Amino acid sequence: MVAVNEILLILCIISTLSAVSIRFYVRVITERRFELIEYALIWALVLQITLAALQLRILKLLPTVQIESHMIEMQKLFFAGTFFYIGSLWGVKISINMLLIRLTRRFQRLHTLAVITLYSLFGSWFFIYLTYLIACWPVHRRWSLVPSQQCGPIIHAWDFWTHLCIHLITDIILCILPFPTLLKVTETRLRIAVCGVYSLAVIAIIVSLVRVVLLATDVQNSIKRIMVLTTIELTVCIIIGVIPGISSAFTRKYAQAGSSTKKLSSAGRVKSVGNDSQAFSRLKENQGFHSKSRGDAGDIELSES
Repeated sequence: MVAVNEILLILCIISTLSAVSIRFYVRVITERRFELIEYALIWALVLQITLAALQLRILKLLPTVQIESHMIEMQKLFFAGTFFYIGSLWGVKISINMLLIRLTRRFQRLHTLAVITLYSLFGSWFFIYLTYLIACWPVHRRWSLVPSQQCGPIIHAWDFWTHLCIHLITDIILCILPFPTLLKVTETRLRIAVCGVYSLAVIAIIVSLVRVVLLATDVQNSIKRIMVLTTIELTVCIIIGVIPGISSAFTRKYAQAGSSTKKLSSAGRVKSVGNDSQAFSRLKENQGFHSKSRGDAGDIELSES
């Protein structure tokens, strides 16, 4: 019999697979846009599906965890699953960051921050992978059942808090970046759409925090809930990355919102300068007329005398 947790995992995979497929059809097949953003989302989807397969296997092993071989296999699956989780999550973050680089290109400071964030994402991704791989060396100590060979508590604390801080900081930055541009948007429907899309990130952060609390307080009794929350978090993140690219009009309007504001202000300045120039020209003409009048009057006086 299929359990509720397994059904939830399968539903999440179906949701992300459908969303990415629709975007791939619209962007790649229909519009012929072969961009890195699309491949980053496909990468995230593939890793999420792989992670879900590992989680389904773990759910099968949980009832027989007392068997030593099953316990070791489950620990190995958890270790591998962390790589797939981080890879999928960072794939989504990078795709969203690439979109933000495009949307902020008319705002120099925001664009620079978006580019710096992209490099930071690649750097933090490499850092997490490297430290998680070599922090407890040799790697088999992570699933060893012999207490003297297991990783120390400080290693688990390092993995937990370091990865959590990096994850939350990058999430917050990616949530903040779109909204300065949003202040330049005047169309109400577009404002609502942008707020709706990126406010989904709040849901992902809340799910992530709940998952962290369970990991920190009651991991032994919450394994099933933690795995489901992990998949829900990835599903929400991938959907956030997918939605803006489905509508090309959405992306164009959002990207051009700031430029239209700048054009209006520039037009205003040009018009103001033009009016000032015309006024200055009229003033010079008036001064020339008065000078000429005074000169004519002097000539008349001289002729009379």
